[in-house]
Amino acid sequence: MKRLSINKIITGVLLFLMITIVQAQSPLWTFTPDNNFPPVVKVSSTGNATIKYVIQNRSSKPHSLVIKPIPGISQTAPCVVKGKGVCNLELTVTGSALPTNGVFGGPSLCQKNANGTPNPNQCYQPSPGNLLQVTTVSGPTASITVNPNLLNLTAGGNYGQVTVQNLSATTAVEGLRAVIPQGSQLTVDSTHTTCTNTLPANQSCIFAFLPGNTVEDVNIEITGSNVTSAVPVEVKVSSASQVTITVNPSQLTLTVNGASGQVSVHNTSAATAVEGLNAVIPSTSQVTIDPSHTTCTNTLAANQNCIFGFLPGNVAENIIINISGSNTTSSVPVSVSVTNNTMSSLAYVGALAPPYVNLCTITNGSFNTACQQTGDYNFTQSIIQIVINSIGSKAYLVQFDSQGNPLPVIVCNITPQGNLAACVNADDATHSLLSLALSTSGKAYFTTNITPPANSSSIYSCDVDSMTGLFTNCNSIFSFDSNVIAPGITLSTDNQKAYVSYNGFNAGTFQDGVYECDLTSNSCIPRPMTRNFTNWFFGNIVLNPTHNLLYMVGNQDNDQSRGDIFVCDPSTDPMECGLSFTSLGNGIVFGSNIAFGEKIVFGHSQPQLYVTTPNTVTSCDLDNNGGLNNCTQGSATITGASGLAVNPNT
Repeated sequence: MKRLSINKIITGVLLFLMITIVQAQSPLWTFTPDNNFPPVVKVSSTGNATIKYVIQNRSSKPHSLVIKPIPGISQTAPCVVKGKGVCNLELTVTGSALPTNGVFGGPSLCQKNANGTPNPNQCYQPSPGNLLQVTTVSGPTASITVNPNLLNLTAGGNYGQVTVQNLSATTAVEGLRAVIPQGSQLTVDSTHTTCTNTLPANQSCIFAFLPGNTVEDVNIEITGSNVTSAVPVEVKVSSASQVTITVNPSQLTLTVNGASGQVSVHNTSAATAVEGLNAVIPSTSQVTIDPSHTTCTNTLAANQNCIFGFLPGNVAENIIINISGSNTTSSVPVSVSVTNNTMSSLAYVGALAPPYVNLCTITNGSFNTACQQTGDYNFTQSIIQIVINSIGSKAYLVQFDSQGNPLPVIVCNITPQGNLAACVNADDATHSLLSLALSTSGKAYFTTNITPPANSSSIYSCDVDSMTGLFTNCNSIFSFDSNVIAPGITLSTDNQKAYVSYNGFNAGTFQDGVYECDLTSNSCIPRPMTRNFTNWFFGNIVLNPTHNLLYMVGNQDNDQSRGDIFVCDPSTDPMECGLSFTSLGNGIVFGSNIAFGEKIVFGHSQPQLYVTTPNTVTSCDLDNNGGLNNCTQGSATITGASGLAVNPNT
């Protein structure tokens, strides 16, 4: 029994010693430098400087802290800090009292004894990168003036500024700074401040000051380490005049993944601007401010209006958005309801097997409704691409023969019900097409397959009859290098450029990329890319609705499980490219013959990208930055789904 008690005592002593060692290794208070008053300063023999730290008490006990004496450096006031609280340590550097070699190291901040002296047994210093580095400098001093010496600001309002002039013709001001009293809500507005640590001789700069939300009268000092004397500036922050705003409408009904809705904000005051205008959206909501449809800024002038646009997310929800300013009498609530109202579009899906052309309904961005056969043409070959003209009146169907035999393009009228009718050959001549693009200026451009006796793909240009939609004057305008196949083509919004995806074969290795073609000079160049696409196999290519990003479908080493969608920024050089999905299991499964199969298109009324996968269509949400999310396969079955187009009129 006694042995057990002794063991308990020994265990307790060991635990106490371990806790004591851990505590000794961890400082009870830590230092964070104030960027406006850093610990690295240069001070002349006649100058002064201020250094500030924020002290964090990491213990649960309160402390009163003082520094160990340092020649030329004094503490303006004790640092009294509550348990787990913070205090400000402000040090004044007096140049005339500094050692000749300056001060490097410290300060040591210690628990204050009852007699006011520091307790040397309980002191801590800043981390090595934040220690004092005070250098004395000899040489002439400079004088400064500040104009104005009085600033009148409004609580929660705009910034005010003063101009600092160096009167010396030969000496720069060093360590220039604005000293704001502790406790003030006034801050230096870095966005509108031009003053830096050094002000050259006979030059001026600007300090801008931003008021807080409280009324106060503050005396600021503008000074430098070698100025003859600091210059005071009085800043009076007064109460803002209250204004009233109205918001119309007070209710918005939006649709999941749909377009934004707008409200108009009116400042009813005839003389006072609204300051700090903002719209507060609940943190859990997926609704966001739509910058492309928002004109409201921080300030709304007297008797003026502005617009807030709100963009729904991909969930149904009911929220309250509060619109107010820092000087408005009250906030105005706006009720926003995001509903799952059915949004539908018509799409046409080609296939590698009968029925070769399918009319499908996209509901809320997904292909979950059974598709119906459409088109009054005797289709006998795979339809690998469908393209609709800009007004939604004609559909062009690209046929493909697995042996590479040339086949005509088929053009169909689109009926008011969305069916394809009166389908005929678009031109008399036949070509082995891979991809087709239509311009808004009456031109058609297509790429051809490698067919004997040729050994490379080509780009053809045709005129398009505005009434019949038939192709005329089709001519080759560019031939790619040998052993290059071009499975995709898309046009820039001005119809001056074409982007063509290609697969090059070199000693059994795929080397894929994008050609950029000038359609005025009929010349094409391969674009350098930031990503090496060796052994990737590209398919269809499209531009996003805003025409600033290129998307390509592809897989690696002909591996169906490694399908991905590539995104490239054509405005960069080399072209910035990356994968939309960095891992497997992304919802995309591709067939093995991707150059002649999968196609991608963007929706019109819904922010989605659609990609044909072997037996259906996968839809992905498109975010504001061009990223793809929530890719899900549709439940509609389309055997050998390939060509794909969305009717722009639905």
